[in-house]
Amino acid sequence: MQTEIKTLLQEVTGHFPKTFNYASKIVSRLAVKGVVVTRSQVYNVTAGVSYNQLIAREISLLGSDYLSEQRKIRDEMKIVSKHLKAVHA
Repeated sequence: MQTEIKTLLQEVTGHFPKTFNYASKIVSRLAVKGVVVTRSQVYNVTAGVSYNQLIAREISLLGSDYLSEQRKIRDEMKIVSKHLKAVHA
């Protein structure tokens, strides 16, 4: 089971760009909820070295949020592109 979770979390974090700094985002998101974790703990969960359900869940949620935002941006860019084509046609 831990191997499956590790694989899923690595798949999620694989969608993030190198400059995304997901561990810091997880630390901040959990701090807002009153949970103190370190970036090392986040990296250890992603690597499968340790398991923390709160961290794993937050990584999954951040991944969902990131992908939703990327889809939204892509859709907006399509609308802008269509508009520009119509204006220049």
